[in-house]
Amino acid sequence: EMSTNDSVLLLANGLAGNTLINSENAEFKKFTAALKSVCLSLAKMIVRDGEGATKVIRVEVRGAASKKEAKNVALKIANSPLVKTMIAGANPNWGRIPACVGASLISSSPRKLEVSLQGKCVYKKEQPQKVNRDVLIGLMKKDEVDITVDIKNGNFSHLMWASDLTAAYVKINTEYN
Repeated sequence: EMSTNDSVLLLANGLAGNTLINSENAEFKKFTAALKSVCLSLAKMIVRDGEGATKVIRVEVRGAASKKEAKNVALKIANSPLVKTMIAGANPNWGRIPACVGASLISSSPRKLEVSLQGKCVYKKEQPQKVNRDVLIGLMKKDEVDITVDIKNGNFSHLMWASDLTAAYVKINTEYN
């Protein structure tokens, strides 16, 4: 969810009189790289500042058949209360992630699906992978948690940022007037 104060605006009116930057200009790549860096930093700040949030979740979906499919799967994972609470509690109940992929109604086979949590492959070729649970819990206690899903259905990907879902979030949103 987002609120009206979760906004970033970029305005340019040309009144400064600076040289115009466009795709034919040598400064274009520098400007776009700097703008992308600033926007990513601001986006992560907005996520980190969420009510009751303790962690930032990075969801990357790879191997989708289309941009729409990649975004749909990423949204399903990033918006899942079960995934968000799993991250909040550093509980590596990663089965919630393939469940989100299935719930997104994509046409990929679960036989192809690969899921990684904090860089550790936890699911591949319909099989849980051997990962030391205590190591995974330790990795999930970090401020930023990475989820990577490869659905092996094409060449499209999508990257999304979300926050965890904590008891503090529920408390904040049930007690104010």
